[in-house]
Amino acid sequence: MLTILPIASLGLVALCFRASTRSGGSVTPWRIACLMGLTVWGGMIVLITESLSLFDALTRPTIAICWTAVCTILSVHLYRQRTKALPRLHICLVDWTGFEWVSLTIIAIIAAMTLLIVLIAAPNNYDSLTYHLPRVMHWIQNQSVEFFVTPDARQIGHAPASEYHILQYQILAGTDRLAALPQWIAFVQAMLAASAIAAKLGATRRIQLFSALLVATLPMGILQSSSTQNDLVAGAWLITAVFLGLNLVSHPSLLTTACAGLAVGLSLLSKTTMYLYMAPLLAIFTVVLVARYRLLGLRYLVIAGALAFVINSPLYLRNMSFCGHPLGDGPHLKVAMRNDHLTPRTLLSNATRNAGLHLLTPSKGVNGIVERGIRFVHNVIGADIDDPATTFGGNRYETKWLSTFEDDAACPIHFLLAVIAIPAGCWFLRKSRYGPTYCILASCIAAGVVLFCLLLKWQPFHSRQHLTLFL
Repeated sequence: MLTILPIASLGLVALCFRASTRSGGSVTPWRIACLMGLTVWGGMIVLITESLSLFDALTRPTIAICWTAVCTILSVHLYRQRTKALPRLHICLVDWTGFEWVSLTIIAIIAAMTLLIVLIAAPNNYDSLTYHLPRVMHWIQNQSVEFFVTPDARQIGHAPASEYHILQYQILAGTDRLAALPQWIAFVQAMLAASAIAAKLGATRRIQLFSALLVATLPMGILQSSSTQNDLVAGAWLITAVFLGLNLVSHPSLLTTACAGLAVGLSLLSKTTMYLYMAPLLAIFTVVLVARYRLLGLRYLVIAGALAFVINSPLYLRNMSFCGHPLGDGPHLKVAMRNDHLTPRTLLSNATRNAGLHLLTPSKGVNGIVERGIRFVHNVIGADIDDPATTFGGNRYETKWLSTFEDDAACPIHFLLAVIAIPAGCWFLRKSRYGPTYCILASCIAAGVVLFCLLLKWQPFHSRQHLTLFL
């Protein structure tokens, strides 16, 4: 029953934001409140975990006391703001079209079914059993998140934000049955953020629902929403940061700035790959804020950057002490995962092989055509398709059957939609007032793809790390 405390605090903090949110332009205040509430709540989880860890006090009583205090403070604040804390949720359902009703129904069914799996089935994939859950068990045993002796460096040096969520639920519940709940919450959060970004780009209600539907039907998203992997968590924080960044540009405030900085920090604290995807976005938002607001924009950037750094600083310090690298893994991260040659040939080789991961179908014939096409490209550019300099862990490239496993599932329909829709959107919106924003965001996605393919060696499990790009 104690697990209700962090969940209750999430609802209360969202209500607090709703009480102070009047208008978000094209985005409904409830969506803004939920996304900002989720962000602050995520920051609370990290703060409580790291603070108690300093005193070796990660126990059920101390965590329960912390969340009880949070709920009490939020409840008192809401009581004082009771005249405006619970504004009505205005949703006019009368004029909804059949498409909108069908979209909402599909989203609700997928969310409900994946939640049911979370509640009745324990996670059992390889990463869950080798480092996501074992590191949590060590933290519980040690009552601290300090590094411990282990033959698997992933258990100590990898970004831990998702596991901090698991740690809270596992200590309070006394079981790992809720270990996949952070990923499921991130799944719903990603739907909200995607629809909110669509609204910021001038999309109609139908397109906003369709954006959420695209997230809800991602095969990799559905599969990971009931696992303890961290790709959904990291991706959800990243697109939440994108929405908050857009909101900061259009409706600047210190509160939005703080939430945007927290979302950036939480994304980076969830998965190291986010540094690659986040870099182009941070560069663009830096230029836009400084160009539009000058010194005020620079102040916003300093505040957001400081918050993102502070929330990651305990991990940086532990990793520096352990291996001399703030991102952990030391030589393994810098050498084994990185391409040996940063050349156009490397970029094209990895881009085609990564694309091939999402072109799988149930047909062996079609899959064979895809593989022959990718091998043909490598022959043309004079590259070895299995070159150890661009391939991780001695893996060999080959097309496989369309997987239904969360480590390597493909998203063929969404991949083809993205390849067609992103450039088409840039063309059709070129004269719209939302066109520049759309094209800039599309360019950031493209830049993230380039950085990923140029810097990281290819491996057959990259499809799960592409999930953020699809979100």
